[in-house]
Amino acid sequence: MRVILSGIFIILVSLTSIAENCMPPIEKKELKTTMIPSNEKPETVKLGKIRFEIRHGWGHRLAPIAVSDPVEKAYLKKLKSGWTYNTEIEYFIEKSMGVGIAANIFKSSNAIDGVLQTAPNELYPATFSNKHTIWYIGPSISYERLSQNAKHSFIFRYSLGYIHYNDIQNIKISKNNLKQTLTGGSLGVYLDANYTYFLNEHFGVNANVALISGILRSITLRDANGNKIETIKLEKDEYEGLGRVDISLGLVLVL
Repeated sequence: MRVILSGIFIILVSLTSIAENCMPPIEKKELKTTMIPSNEKPETVKLGKIRFEIRHGWGHRLAPIAVSDPVEKAYLKKLKSGWTYNTEIEYFIEKSMGVGIAANIFKSSNAIDGVLQTAPNELYPATFSNKHTIWYIGPSISYERLSQNAKHSFIFRYSLGYIHYNDIQNIKISKNNLKQTLTGGSLGVYLDANYTYFLNEHFGVNANVALISGILRSITLRDANGNKIETIKLEKDEYEGLGRVDISLGLVLVL
């Protein structure tokens, strides 16, 4: 039995040796791997240093109405809201800080039909109207947070400048117009928060919320031709508040 097993073992070893000699050698291929550093950051996109913005929106004056007559109060309330037009031009001296000029215009108007009394027994049907224009201009400084891909921008802007008030008052009797203008100006403050989405390296769309502040302490009365009639110094309880909040949408150009 042992002789038979020994013979079988010798035959198996011989066959294995023959098979190894007959099989072609297996080609060993070297596998190449590319290592990507995990801390590698995408390239930061840079925008131009000059920004030009134009916007259009709605504004609402914040000063309370100090009259008790319900008709007059309703009339003045409508004058508190109107359209706004804004523009800013800025130069970014650093990556996140810019300096420039901010300008803003607010316009509102209202009209009402009534009766004008010129004497105890003289009454004339008339149309009373007001057109308010309040504009601001001043140097500005801004701070920007820009996303790494330069698609999203948040800007906080501060400006100290001049605010001007203009009220055109008109009374129309038949074909005649009795017109006068009240004007005044003071130191103004402009604050805003601005979000921009950039469509490419040169154009973007944005949304803005702004707060404008100023107080008139004197008023100049002018005739229909713009000639000065008198300047009236207002009492403290007569000060004209020019504070306002604006909401606007617009476009941005980057150079």
